[in-house]
Parts: sequence; structure tokens; C-alpha cells
Amino acid sequence: MPSYELVQADPRIYSKYFATYRPNIWFRPSWASIQNMMETANDVYWITRNGERLAGVTLLDHTIGSLFTVPPHPFTGEMAEFLQEQVLRTAADHPSIHADNVLSEHLGIFKAMGFQETVTRSCMMRPTEKVLSPAPVGFYPVPITAEFLPKVVSVMQEAYRSGTDERNLDTYVRDTAYFFENNQEPHLLGASSVILNADSHEPVGVCLVSLWEGLPLIYEVAVLPAYRSRGLGKYMICRAISHLEPFYPAIRLFVTSGNPAERLYEKLGFLSGGSYSTLVLKKDQAIAR
Repeated sequence: MPSYELVQADPRIYSKYFATYRPNIWFRPSWASIQNMMETANDVYWITRNGERLAGVTLLDHTIGSLFTVPPHPFTGEMAEFLQEQVLRTAADHPSIHADNVLSEHLGIFKAMGFQETVTRSCMMRPTEKVLSPAPVGFYPVPITAEFLPKVVSVMQEAYRSGTDERNLDTYVRDTAYFFENNQEPHLLGASSVILNADSHEPVGVCLVSLWEGLPLIYEVAVLPAYRSRGLGKYMICRAISHLEPFYPAIRLFVTSGNPAERLYEKLGFLSGGSYSTLVLKKDQAIAR
């Protein structure tokens, strides 16, 4: 194996490299915003060889995070093995080691080492504009208020059941409560909606829009299984895109790989910034290799 070294980085210098060489997969607003975000980061390191910087990485306990390479150097299996060895030395109290925010171009190397992919996601973005169409027949939107919190949780729980984004009840409650506590801007609440069945007047769909790093983010979008394929998800997203047009230039969302909604987002003009994955490797498997 080549003679690599791990050198703790000066965050001020590291942040400039990170902003330049790490792909902006989350469509952060500017190079400066990425650089500022990393300027106070701890636990950032250079992977070097003969004093030359080959890559940057965040190392936290048992986790390899947000790796990027410095041109013209590629990420290699030998470099990944070196990182694994470094993390194993500090992960005595953990049964496994993790790799977070792994770029798609690095995924194959981690998998070749035995890492198992647990989740892959991507951030998608499109411009806001007036694309609103009438609500599907038999349904109507109402403004979102905190009074809907229990029913929003119920819709999410049923809509996500057995899917890629399934969570436990406590998480749904916590995430929904966080939304209502932290998103009181009228434009965001106006872009959010609950869709009611015109006959029962019960919620069958929900779209929550928050603000993340200065741009709107579709925080949740869910439709009850019995009401899918009726255009409700498309309608709620288009409603948000249209409502926000006078106030913000673009809107973002996150999607988990394997979620059928990803195809809908593509049809609506959302562009992916590229995928990123979380992986795990059990320590006994790493040692055996």
C-alpha cells in the first residue's frame, strides 16, 4: 500500500478546498456559503502522500464523512483501506464503522471493501414559476395550520408505510411539530397545503414547505395509498412552485433512491444534484478482510 498520512487540516484552508472540489450536490446557494459552512468545522483531515494533498475527509469517531479528492488525484481502493484502518483505531466502542455522504463516483470502491449501502438520496431543484392547474375533481386544498398536526402525522404514517421513507410514529410527530414551530413565514405556509376529500372532508394528502439555507424546501409530501394516481402529489407540488414564484427563484426537495415519486419530480422539471449514500461495515467483517 502507498505510504499515506492523515494530517489534521486548518479549517480555513480546508473550507476553500471543500467548496471548490466537493460537488455541490445539495445546490447550496453559493461557493461562499459552502466555504463559510466548513470554515469552523472540526475533525477535518488531509490524506497526504509525500507531503502532497490527495483528498480531504471528515473523521468523527467511527465515521468517514464527506470525502472529496484534490485533482488530479483519484479516489482509490488503497486510499479507502487506509481510511478504514484509521477509523478502526478509534472505533473501539462501536460494532461497525460508517461512511456518510459518499458520492456516487466513490460508491463502488467502498462496496468492494465490504461496506453495505443503507440509504441513497439526492437533492433536486427547479425554478419557481406559475404552473398551477386546478385541483383534481373531488378534492380541494386548505391552508395548513397546527390544528392539522395529528391528521398530518396520520397521513404521513399511512403514506410512507413499508416504503423507502418509513419512520416510527415518534419521528413523524417530532418532524411535524418541528415544521410548525419553525416555519411561520406566510409565504411558506401559503405554499404548504392539506388536500381534503370533497365528500368526507378528511385529509388525504399533505405538502409541507420549509426554508433551508435561504431557499424553499419541500419538507414533506405524502398522499394516502388509496388516493394515489389521481394527480394529488403533482397538484400540491405545482401549487407550491406557483405560490412561491414572486418570492423565491427556486425550490428544492430531497428524495430517497427507490421512491416512485422520483419519476414525478423529474417530469415536473426537478434536476438532481447527484446522489449521496450512507454505508456501514461491521468491524468483524473489516478485520476478517
